[in-house]
Amino acid sequence: MRSHEPNKALRFREKCQLMCLYGRVEILGFTIEEGQQAHPVFSPPTHCPLTITAMGNSATTKTQKEPRVEAKAIIQQYLPTNNASHLLCPSAGSPVGCSK
Repeated sequence: MRSHEPNKALRFREKCQLMCLYGRVEILGFTIEEGQQAHPVFSPPTHCPLTITAMGNSATTKTQKEPRVEAKAIIQQYLPTNNASHLLCPSAGSPVGCSK
């Protein structure tokens, strides 16, 4: 999800540790910003999936490429380079899992 494009959403089931690496996101009415600790999140497979929604940044003057470059640098801190490249869709420039 690109944080500079509000209302982009990711839906999931099961459990995860949610940490916002860039920008800010909303889940269950709560806003999580970059730099905050990871939050455990759970959505049982028998219920509706949870939605993580990207929130728009306030008055950004960055070019379209700059947020992608920043996100890639942040992701590489957490994952090996070969795994990090799979998280950034080259066509969309979006830090969302595009391949499994």
